[in-house]
Amino acid sequence: MYDFIDINESSRRYSLPSEALILNGKVIEDVINGYQTLTVSGRELISSELNVERKQHNDGSIYIDKSYPPRTITIQYKL
Repeated sequence: MYDFIDINESSRRYSLPSEALILNGKVIEDVINGYQTLTVSGRELISSELNVERKQHNDGSIYIDKSYPPRTITIQYKL
């Protein structure tokens, strides 16, 4: 059927802030001894850029693809 997860039970030694960084499924605070994420900026939602083509004698436009513009993610940490 499904695995039961008790949301009241915690398997972590400490609680992580919402800014905690996860790389390849591992929390970086657990990988690097003494590392603590302080703040993270640049992870907010961004809108995608649509690539569309407008054909002559047609109403509207034809969707080609979409992409996300590059952005800079800044992480402040304590080690």
